[in-house]
Amino acid sequence: MAEAATDIETGLDSIDSVDNVADPVAEAVPEGWRYLLHSSTVSMAGISILAFFMTLSIWNTWRAVTHVLSPIPEKIDLRCTLNLSFCLFAILVIVVGVYWIKPCARGMKVLGNVMGGIGLWELIESLVSFWTGTHEGDLIVYAVMLVICSIIIYALYRYKGINIIDSSLLSPV
Repeated sequence: MAEAATDIETGLDSIDSVDNVADPVAEAVPEGWRYLLHSSTVSMAGISILAFFMTLSIWNTWRAVTHVLSPIPEKIDLRCTLNLSFCLFAILVIVVGVYWIKPCARGMKVLGNVMGGIGLWELIESLVSFWTGTHEGDLIVYAVMLVICSIIIYALYRYKGINIIDSSLLSPV
């Protein structure tokens, strides 16, 4: 009678002790692949991808709502109101989490920060698009903002030791 061997990485028996038959899963999936599939790297990658798609879906749903209800330039005032209300709703989500639903406070803070960022982003983007009126104008405004932000980021890193690029604030998730 063969002894039952246990795979250290997965905790699965490679031989079924009752029937003395090798486990088909343990034989079909090589040890390296079993380790990879059970490792935290795959789990963290999956969580990051899921968080990205969650952010993308919130963002594009909100964007579609604002484009349908208030197209630029006809209803820029309604668009700005919607985006400001989305920011205020995000603040409300954070406050509710902190004061009334404490077990979910951290998750609600993250969700509120994402929602607030989306609302603020869409507000700024709407105002710039309305103000410039053309894609070329948008390009000029954002290119100037990029140069100015790059100079400020470099100065903060060089003279104050603040590293914005490694900051989690740069990530939308």
